[in-house]
Amino acid sequence: MKLDLENISKEDLFDLLLTKQEESNMHIHRIDEQEIKLQKLKEKLAYKNHIIANLRRMLFGQKRERFKTEDSSQMKLPFEEYATEEEKADETPVKEVITYERKKSNHVGRKPLPEHLPEVVHVIEPEEDTKEYVKLVRNELRY
Repeated sequence: MKLDLENISKEDLFDLLLTKQEESNMHIHRIDEQEIKLQKLKEKLAYKNHIIANLRRMLFGQKRERFKTEDSSQMKLPFEEYATEEEKADETPVKEVITYERKKSNHVGRKPLPEHLPEVVHVIEPEEDTKEYVKLVRNELRY
């Protein structure tokens, strides 16, 4: 569908030019919309990567409180105003020596079971031939 530009009228040429310009404007508009969508997707991806990094830091990172930031909405306790002048001037660290005696117990293990409990012995014999094997017997079976 080639157009013969020499034989086309000015009005037809002008209409053709307008349609081509509208098509290019629509194409540019579509490209702008796609760039806006791409920018939004990049922002979502950056946000989700930020969330993943924070969750990884919370899960696998250090668990110390020293990395927590101070909350600006929380007020500080003014302990200085209740201290005397001597306490404010004294900057020596307070140390206490604590001594105590501990009683060491001689723990011998479990207490024996009461004598009034019945002694139940369950003997389970194998079905195979056991002539070659040695039988182990334990006398203290109490359950």
